[in-house]
Amino acid sequence: MALKPNEPISVVVPVFQEGKNLPEFLAALQAQTLLPNEIIFVEAGSTDESPSLLKKWTKTCLPRGPAVQILRNPGGFPGANRNRGVEKSRHPWMAFLDVRTIPRPEWLETMKGLRSTGTEEAWLGKCRMDGDNAFAKAVCAVSYGCGTDHPTLPGSMFHRKVFETIGGFREDLRSGEDIDWLKKLRHSGLEIGCRDLALIRYEGFPRTGSGLRKKYLSYSRCGVRIGHHRAGYLFFALFFPFLAGLLLLQPIWGLGLTFGYLLGRGVLDPARRSRAWLWWRPFGSALFWAPWVAVQIDSIKAWAFFSTRRRAT
Repeated sequence: MALKPNEPISVVVPVFQEGKNLPEFLAALQAQTLLPNEIIFVEAGSTDESPSLLKKWTKTCLPRGPAVQILRNPGGFPGANRNRGVEKSRHPWMAFLDVRTIPRPEWLETMKGLRSTGTEEAWLGKCRMDGDNAFAKAVCAVSYGCGTDHPTLPGSMFHRKVFETIGGFREDLRSGEDIDWLKKLRHSGLEIGCRDLALIRYEGFPRTGSGLRKKYLSYSRCGVRIGHHRAGYLFFALFFPFLAGLLLLQPIWGLGLTFGYLLGRGVLDPARRSRAWLWWRPFGSALFWAPWVAVQIDSIKAWAFFSTRRRAT
């Protein structure tokens, strides 16, 4: 279904406790070479300066241009907030962004250009993954790979028909609702296009150990619930008890396995994912953080597998 040259577009953005990140995001949104016809912020009851920043930006930075809606959905998770945005959108085409995904100036213009020539009802954007300090870069390398591009819901655009066909996002998940929904999309039989070049960048990787544990505990719990990478969760749920037993009964073998795990997961795998041995540049200490980050993420996966499944039963 081609997008007509003058057909309007809505951009839907869920917001919760994003006061520190909103200024950069709003500046990037305002700098678009093609502004959307409508911007819908769905505010989930933030207690920081997020609501006031949105109101001020709407009045002072965009006095003319896109229509802006600021919806309130207190306590809503991202999926529920996106669903409210889709429901309130006045236009048939909708694009999604998150506050921590920063679009390049040509993002919307490029995506609209693709849709004007094709028949696809769903076009996926790509997001560039990287970290802006040593710790965030190590997290990125262990989980996605630094400098790599991945199809994501943020940066993507869909016709309303897609939601009428496969339904909306799950509203009971703190995270992972986008992965679950995109999985349904890929099995829907609808035509899907994908932009090869990343037009947005992700800036949400944790910068501290406490932030890492909080973020990945939520991700892992939801990942178990939706069955995402089930084999990986099961592997680590079995691996760590086995490693602990081996260290207790056969210390030499246990230490050897520990070294192999740290080398593979904390050194070789980040290089493989990043497709570069020097992925850590310009933050040299990221190379030393990576094994510790890998242990944290994988042990959280193991704990989430057991705790989440036990609650389910």
